[in-house]
Amino acid sequence: MPAIMRGFLDKVMLEGSAYTTGAAGLTPVRAISQTYIFTTSSTPTDVLVDTFGDPIHNAMISATFQIVGFQSPVWKNLGGIDASTPQERQEFLDEVRRILE
Repeated sequence: MPAIMRGFLDKVMLEGSAYTTGAAGLTPVRAISQTYIFTTSSTPTDVLVDTFGDPIHNAMISATFQIVGFQSPVWKNLGGIDASTPQERQEFLDEVRRILE
């Protein structure tokens, strides 16, 4: 896991702030109805999904976010960013903007 992601989790996903623990396991503190995850990666998105087993959905969304109450996830990734053009990066940012409006 990249250090920046680990830092996010350490600061935001705090016990008592994002979840509580008890005999039944983790209990969400909040019910967040829509979750957006925007990422960029050197690895193309299809390789992340097909070769590496979709780590964003499997590790981040299912095993972390949904357990602590982040629902209805939408994941958008600009894969292959190292080889992307300024136009492709702008199109990704425009898509992010459209989704969040």
